[in-house]
Order: sequence, then C-alpha cells, then structure tokens
Amino acid sequence: MTKSNGTRKKVKLSYILNRTLRKASFKKRKACIVKNLDELTTLCGVEGCTIIYSEFDSQPDVWPSTNEARRIITKYLGFPKIDQVKRRVNQETFTRQRIEKVQEKLKRQQRENRHKEMTYIMFQSMINPLTALSNLNVEGFEDLTRVASQYLMEVEKLMEIHMGFQPPPNTDFQQTSMGFQTLLTDFPQNDLPYMDPNVGMPDPSDLPPFP
Repeated sequence: MTKSNGTRKKVKLSYILNRTLRKASFKKRKACIVKNLDELTTLCGVEGCTIIYSEFDSQPDVWPSTNEARRIITKYLGFPKIDQVKRRVNQETFTRQRIEKVQEKLKRQQRENRHKEMTYIMFQSMINPLTALSNLNVEGFEDLTRVASQYLMEVEKLMEIHMGFQPPPNTDFQQTSMGFQTLLTDFPQNDLPYMDPNVGMPDPSDLPPFP
C-alpha cells in the first residue's frame, strides 16, 4: 500500500480540449464551488449566490435558488456605485494584482541574493583582497561596504551585550570601517564579482537584507 503524503498534485491551468474530460472537470469543480459557498454563508452568516453558465446545460445553474439570487443581486444593485466597485475584481484586475505580488517577491529575493553574494565576497577579501575585490564595479563596492558596516555594527552590539563594552569615539571599529571603504574605492571597477569555489560562504541569515 502506498502511503499518501497529504499533498495534492499541482494542476496545470489550461483549457481542456477533450470534451468528455472537460465536462467531468466542470461538474466536479462546480460542485466544489457550491459546497464552499454553502459553507461560507452558513458558517460566517453572509449572503451569497452563484450563477454558472456552461456549454453543457441549456439553463444556468443558480444557487441557492433563482428567487434568492435575484434578491441578493437586487440588494447589491441598490448600493451606491462606490460601494459596488469597492471589492469588484475582473480577470484583468486579478491578473495584474497577481503580477504585482510576484514582482515584489522577485525583488525581495534579488535583494536577499545580492546580500549573500556581497557577504561571500567580503569573507573572500579577508583571504585574498586583490583577487576578491578587483572585479567589482562602483555599485558592488557600495553594497560590499554596506554589508561590512552591518557586520561591524553586529560585532559592537555583541560586545556591548556580553562584555559591557562601550566604544569611545574614533574606535578601531570606526577606523576599520572607514579604512575598508577607502580600500574598496582604490580597486579597478569592472562588472562581475569574482567567486572562489574553494572558499565557503558563511550563513548571513542573522543580518538584515538590503533596504
């Protein structure tokens, strides 16, 4: 016996060419919609109805009944126009909202990847700075300086917590940070960072991502 892991196989959303399969899928999903709507109206005490037209029936399927659907629609049309469109979503609006969410997720992932990349290069620069930093462009130096500054700030915070350390003005931490920024600006500016496969990347998950 094969044990199920409880996960459903992801269905590819595309038009079903085979009419028999399409009809079977329609009936199954229509029943699911009606069931979910019945649960929603019963459990949450809200009003709702559905009208479904299809190529398989000459008359539309109306839930819970024609009279009840007519009453709810009439009530909806009696609202001011601004209330009617407040939560209305068509296919174009829905698709645009989905695209915006995916784009924002992509941007967050790109910032996270950039942060990990700069952390990797920063630790390489401690071993072989000429090799690790020689291929960074101006933007790369700025990002690398930001990562280094974050690490220095974390070190200061840890020392304050565990040792009661209070760095006075012009400490070695500040001088190191300023000197590191000066060192970075002295290297040639190219486009692609060098990645040494023999050097492992530390875990940067404890540091905040780029703003």
